[in-house]
Amino acid sequence: MPNGLYRDSGGWVHVNFDGKFEMSLHRSDYEDHEYRPKFESLPTRREYEKARKTRPKA
Repeated sequence: MPNGLYRDSGGWVHVNFDGKFEMSLHRSDYEDHEYRPKFESLPTRREYEKARKTRPKA
């Protein structure tokens, strides 16, 4: 199931499609498909990138 990674300016959501590819969708398309998590719960792009930089590498 596709899932949102972060929200960006202008109502865009960056979505991961089962690890196969990623792309941006407009909020309306994201919500129409009922992808998770809910738009309001997604981190901003800045928050997402900051969290990725501080994660330990496996």
